[in-house]
Amino acid sequence: MIVEDHCGPLDDQKTFRRTITGTFTSSATGPVFVDIANWKDGVSSSLNVNFIDNISVVPQAADLELSVGEISCTAGGTSEFVVSAGTVYAHKPYVILSGKLGTWPGVRVNSVDVPLNVDSWTYTAFGMINTPYLVNFRGTLDGSGSATGILDTRGPVSYELFGQVMYFACVLLEQPQTFLVIEATQPGHILFVP
Repeated sequence: MIVEDHCGPLDDQKTFRRTITGTFTSSATGPVFVDIANWKDGVSSSLNVNFIDNISVVPQAADLELSVGEISCTAGGTSEFVVSAGTVYAHKPYVILSGKLGTWPGVRVNSVDVPLNVDSWTYTAFGMINTPYLVNFRGTLDGSGSATGILDTRGPVSYELFGQVMYFACVLLEQPQTFLVIEATQPGHILFVP
């Protein structure tokens, strides 16, 4: 989670953002308590969010982590794609998308900014999802809100890819039958080298 602390007088507030670990305890009628570890000087503390007006809690964004950043055109290779979205997205459908035209400005889908510029490779790769080349690039997150996909070149790749970068982002869907995007990860990329 991310906790924002807006410090100082109202006319000169300074915002500090920290990524921290914590647990939430709440009830329908009572205050929300956040038990925070390593908030200030490594001291654990509990914050009553209802009584501290200058603290807000923002959910941690979904994460996409690639196990490698480069793949050799000569040797080929594999990369794991670990999606970590948290329990709030447990059992939600996901799709890992790809493109060659970068991540900015990306595309907006259902009010969600997806950091991927759609191009012809996006459509080609979409057609290869869940084949031996893009294993588990579409599926359902587990109970912890995680999934792992694998890109496998299955041997050497064309030298036409040398120097090219492929960009990836994962979108989370409301239900598997529709493409109603509810969240997107930050982008990842792979550079093709000799």
